[in-house]
Parts: sequence; structure tokens; C-alpha cells
Amino acid sequence: MEITVHRGDDCTLLNNSQPYKWKVRNPKGGEATMPSVCFLVPPTNKEAVESVTELDGGLKKMFVLWQRLHVDMKSLLSWQYLMRDIQHISSWNFFMVEEYRLALKNLELHYQNFMKDSPDSEMFGADDRLQAENGFQWPGSTKTILVQSLEQGHVPGGAENLSGEQDETLCKTYMSQIRDLRLRLESCENRTVSRLRHPVDKEPLQACTQRASDQKQVQIELESIKKDLGKVATQTESVLASPQASGSMPLLRSELDATLKKMDHVYSLSSVYIDKLKTIDVVIRSTQEAEEGLKKFEGQLRNVNKVPAEEKEVKAHLSQLKKLCEDADKEQATFERLDQELQKAAAVHDRMRSVHSERDAELEHYRSLITNMQERWQAVSAQIDLRQRELDNLAHQMKLYRDSYDWLITWAADAKQRQEKSCAAPIRGASMLKDQLAQEKKLLQEIEKNKDKVDECQKYAKSYIDAVKDYELQLVTYKALGEPLASPAKKSKMDSVSDNIIQEYVNLRTRYSELLTLMSQYIIFITDTQRRLEDEEVSYTWRSSFSRSNSNTAPGLK
Repeated sequence: MEITVHRGDDCTLLNNSQPYKWKVRNPKGGEATMPSVCFLVPPTNKEAVESVTELDGGLKKMFVLWQRLHVDMKSLLSWQYLMRDIQHISSWNFFMVEEYRLALKNLELHYQNFMKDSPDSEMFGADDRLQAENGFQWPGSTKTILVQSLEQGHVPGGAENLSGEQDETLCKTYMSQIRDLRLRLESCENRTVSRLRHPVDKEPLQACTQRASDQKQVQIELESIKKDLGKVATQTESVLASPQASGSMPLLRSELDATLKKMDHVYSLSSVYIDKLKTIDVVIRSTQEAEEGLKKFEGQLRNVNKVPAEEKEVKAHLSQLKKLCEDADKEQATFERLDQELQKAAAVHDRMRSVHSERDAELEHYRSLITNMQERWQAVSAQIDLRQRELDNLAHQMKLYRDSYDWLITWAADAKQRQEKSCAAPIRGASMLKDQLAQEKKLLQEIEKNKDKVDECQKYAKSYIDAVKDYELQLVTYKALGEPLASPAKKSKMDSVSDNIIQEYVNLRTRYSELLTLMSQYIIFITDTQRRLEDEEVSYTWRSSFSRSNSNTAPGLK
């Protein structure tokens, strides 16, 4: 192969073991050995290096800033929760003991979170942490007395009915609890939606299993939130049913209804998403199973690199295709099951669309993947059927050609042997030569008569070659569809049979032409020889007669 490398061309260096000849590959995939080439390596781009160094330094500064802001935001959130609890407890009056206990529990939790997050924050110093500690401990004795009094059933002041101020406090307390539950709900929703939007991983089965496990934890958390929300809703309804109206009651009612609606929405979304992950898990497993079987069939079809040249080879190929067809009929059930599982996943997706309107990219990915696999499977089935038909036609054309060729080549050998035997016979007089000439003319007539059979064999050879080329084209085309990006050097070569057929027929035609030419020339030779012998015999007879007549007239002259 010759390739031309111009100034500025890019080539891939494959081998430079020889000092003066290097092996390279041009962009079109051609490989050749050529004289060594000098490559100019440009100097280091200082501006680029400086830019990358600046970018790296900026990235590190940004990462440090992000860490500091993250710590500050966590500390600020803990501080706000703690201050809210302190303000809430500071406004306590005599109402239900359970509310006290829940508020105290939240206070302790938020206090511990703040003390854990604030040491690394630049927003809060030692004075802030001391203030938080004092607020947490205030007023310990008052809280203890209130709780003990409530547990013993003593309500100072004889307050059997809640005053308007107490109702307002209850409303604010329940509103705070409802908002906390709503924040937890939104956290669960955000995690669920984040998993919904997660792109398809390189290891989809493992990723799907992990997401299903994580979502089950979210579902357990939602069960707990639903239980707590049910309790708070019952207590809130009792306050809202109080005859004494409070200014916060409409807002409390709105918060409760919105949170209950949010609870139903997030719980339904999580439940449907778990069902979706189950169906996708089945789809992934079935897809991998179908892909493995599909690659096995495609590999068997692509690994055919030779057209059968003998009848037994054709039978062997047909037997392999028949077995492959039977295996394909069994494998068809896998693709039918895969289609059914995809429909189930689509049905779950429709349920999810009623809860969450975003498009499911994962389902679209597997729908596209399965559609592509089904097209490839249809191509495999079509290729098997096509090869069976092509091989049947090839076998038919092979038989016609082989029968004609084998008979003609045998006849040509026999005619050649008879012709050589006739030529080797000694010439013993004109009569014998006449018989030999008759035999040669009969053989020539036989040769000329078989010219139609030689032409018919040529027609069979052409049909056979066309069938071979059609089958080769099917093999090469299907192989090229599976190896579109492979370089020409890596693609497997197809062993052609048509050249052998052409050579066979050319050989037959040559032998026939030689036989016809030699026989025609030999007949001409025999004819000339016969004519010469006849002329000699006539001359001899004439001389003999002339000699006898002279001998008879000689005595009379005397």
C-alpha cells in the first residue's frame, strides 16, 4: 500500500524500531512503512500553565470558602431552631403535658446540634454558645414545677378552660410542629425527586438496587412522619374545634390542610417510585439477559468467513442455520417477555406521571434500548431466513454447475485419451488411414456437438458465481453493520470462491478448445496424408502400367 504524507499531516506512529523506516497509519486507516519523519515538538505554553495554576488556586480557594459557608449555614440553622425552641418554652402556660415533653425533646436535640456545628463556624463565638447554654438551662426549676404540677393534675388559678392567650399559644405550638413535619416531608420529597432525575449509571443493576434500598429507608421515614402527623392533626382538630376563636386558627387550618395534602403527595410518590424501581430492576435484568443472547446470535452470524464450496459444506452450513433458527425460536420468548415487562414499567410510569409530571429519562432510555435490541433481533431473524434461502439457491446452482462440469471434464479427458491413442496408431496404407479418418471425423463431430454443453456449463458457472457473490455480499454487509468502526486492518477477510469457479471453467474451456483445435488439425493432417498416399498409389499404378506396356511392345520392334 502507498500513502502520501504531506507537511502538516497527522499520522499515528505504530513502530519505530527501525532507525530509517517507521510504520505509520494515516487518518483514513491506511498503514505503511515509510522513511522516518522528524516531529517538531512545540515549547511549553507558559500562559496556559499559568492559567491552569490560577484556576487550580481559585478552585482551592472556592472549595475552602464553600466549606466555611457550609459550616456557617449549618450553625445558623441550628441557632435558629434553638432560639425558636427557647422562645417557645419562654411563652409556656398550663396546657397539655405531651406538648411540653415534645418541645423539651426538640429543644435538647437542637441544642446538641448547635453545640456540635458551631465550634468550626466563624459566625458564632464563645459568647453565643454561652448564651445558648443559658437559654437551654432557663428556667430549670420553673419547667420542673410546671411539668410536675401538670402530671399531678393541679392547675394553678383554677383554669379548667383555656383562655384566648392559651389557645393562641397552642395554635403556635401546633403550627411549629406541623412546619417541622413539613420540612421533613420536603426533605423526603427532594431526595425522591433527586433519585428520579438521576441519570442512567454504567452499572444500572447495582445502581437500581442501591436506589431501591435508599428509597425504602425514605419510605420508613415517611411512615414515621405520617404517624406523627396523624397525632398532631388530631390534637390540632381539637383546638380548632374550640368555641373560643383565635387569630392564628385560620393560618393553622391552612398549614394543617397543606401539610396533609403534601403528606399524601409525597407518600404516593415514594410508593409509586418503589414500584417503578421494582419494574425497572426486572427490565434491566431481562435486558441484560436478552443482550447476552443477542450478542451470541450476532457473533455466530458474523463468524462466517467463507462461502461453502462443496456440497457437504453447504449441508453443514444449512444444518447450523437450522439449529440456529430453532434456538432463535426459543429465544423469541425472552424478547416477548421483555416487551411485556417494559409495558408494565410504562404503566407504573403513567401512575407516576399523575403524581409527578416530570419525564422519566430512565424509562425513555430503556425503551430506546429495547427498541434497538428488537430491531437487531429482527435483523438476526431476517438474516437467518435470508441465508437459508441464499444457501438453498447456492446449493441448486452448485449442483447444476458441478453435474455439467464433472461430466464435461470427464468426457474431455476421455476424448483426449482417444485422440492421443488414434494419433499414436501407425499408418499402414490408405485403407487403414481411411478408417482412421472416419473415426477422427466421428470424434470431431462429437466434440462439436458438445459445444452446446460447454456453453451451457458457462451459463451454469455464471449463475453459480452470481449466487456465490450474493451470499458473500450478505455475509460482508451483515459483518460491516456490526463492525462499522473497525479499521480495515482489523476487519476479517472473506475467502472468495468465485475465483476458483472462474479458474475451473477457464480450464475446461481451454481443454475443450485445445481438443477441438488438435482434432481439426489432425484431421487435416490425415486428409493430406491420405491424398498424398492416393496420389502415390495412382502414380505407382501408372508407372507400373507404363512399364508393362513398354515391355510388351519391345519384342515386336525387334
